[in-house]
Formats: sequence, structure tokens, C-alpha cells
Amino acid sequence: MDELDKLIKQFNDLRGNDADNGYYLTANRYGNAVQIRDSLTLLMTVSYGGLEIYGLVEFLDRDETVLIGRMVEECIEINK
Repeated sequence: MDELDKLIKQFNDLRGNDADNGYYLTANRYGNAVQIRDSLTLLMTVSYGGLEIYGLVEFLDRDETVLIGRMVEECIEINK
């Protein structure tokens, strides 16, 4: 398990209370990139190129935003 996997686990562990209302984000690793989706749609891809947003993101809290930034940094580091 490398640093990117740890960040993904932290991100997925944040869902806590949001899962109760049916809206939460899930991160999954695909090679050296991370895809972030809600229950229906691919919303974002995090990679060495940065953050690509495909759809409307209802809400990102501070913790999710910080972890996404750290994932971008880790993807850049992996691809050096």
C-alpha cells in the first residue's frame, strides 16, 4: 500500500454522516490516477495532470478538498 492508496482510504472513510442522506463520494484507484464518483456518475479524475471535473459536484467539504489536493501531489510524484 503506497501513499496514494492511504489517501484514497482516508477519503473514503470521510463519508460518515453523508452516507445517511444518500449522497457521498467514493474514490477508486485506476493505475496512477484516482476516479471520484457519487452513487451514479463519474465526477472527477485526479492524475499527474491535475484535477479534471466532469459533472456537477454538489458539495466538497474542506477535508475532501485537502485530500484531493494531496492526491494530485502524490500522482505527480508517482509519475516523475
